[in-house]
Amino acid sequence: MKKLILELLVFSLLATLSIWFLSALLQEESDNDYFEGMAMKHERLKSIETPKIILTGGSNMAFGIDSKKIEEEFGIPTVNLAIHAGLGTSFILTELKESAAPGDVVLLSLEYFLDDGNYRVKKRASDQYPPAADYFDLNVSSMLNSQFTFYKSVNPKRIRSKLRRFVNFKPKRVIQAKDKIYLRDGFNSRGDLVSHLNKRNRRPLTGGARMKYRYWEGIEKINELAEHCAKMDVQVYYLFPTYAKSAFRRNKKAILALKVDILENVNLEVINDPYDFVFRDNLYYDTVNHLNKEGRQKRTGKLITILKKTPSIQERFASLSIPRKPL
Repeated sequence: MKKLILELLVFSLLATLSIWFLSALLQEESDNDYFEGMAMKHERLKSIETPKIILTGGSNMAFGIDSKKIEEEFGIPTVNLAIHAGLGTSFILTELKESAAPGDVVLLSLEYFLDDGNYRVKKRASDQYPPAADYFDLNVSSMLNSQFTFYKSVNPKRIRSKLRRFVNFKPKRVIQAKDKIYLRDGFNSRGDLVSHLNKRNRRPLTGGARMKYRYWEGIEKINELAEHCAKMDVQVYYLFPTYAKSAFRRNKKAILALKVDILENVNLEVINDPYDFVFRDNLYYDTVNHLNKEGRQKRTGKLITILKKTPSIQERFASLSIPRKPL
């Protein structure tokens, strides 16, 4: 019996190591990693000593907002903290708790039914921005589940190709294809992703699979955030995300049921409707959440109108009394 247990332990260890090896092998190497953008965003946050507007959520916010326009409109420093929905609800909300300061106004927009994310995405983020390790729990169960899920999805042809490249590895090789947009340098100084703005839309749009309604576990996590921020004098507002029209039609029933749950149970002021940021598919770049240049302009314009029409936000902005600086 002891021998059998030992053999199982050895097998499990070897299997885990082999999966980690494949994961590392298949990971693109770059000195311009998308998640390095987190450091740039946090540097801007720390550099602003006055109250600010913080935009956060998944990549629907990273791709789809012009922070400079918001800053110019209201005269308040603006930072786009959003980067990737794969980080999950808990990660994004914990990052916000650690980052917001008294007087800040936060616009939170999470993708529909966002779960707790993907371990590999979180690990990659913390590798590129070490403080992010405090935004999620490292537990063996989630780590192994993520690795085995990854293993099942691996294409054998891709493995062979990567092995050939590994054998012929050149240390100073840098991956910098002209059409890549998921790069650290793709972010502007306020944290918006802008590397896609002058590129042709990619088709077909990814994402938008049929959703199955459930009571979203993110609601309770948002309420924990709301309680924390209220004690800090940080005002948080909830925004329904942008979503391509075809995907919205497919998932309308689930989204509208979720809307009811949010309006009835979230302890934040919800300042828009799911329909507000639904646009034609040709206004999205590569996924049903990622707006292109024209779509970004339309959403930003609508958002500014919403902010102007929300009395509590206008009262908050008026109370900040931040001297305008040249932009």
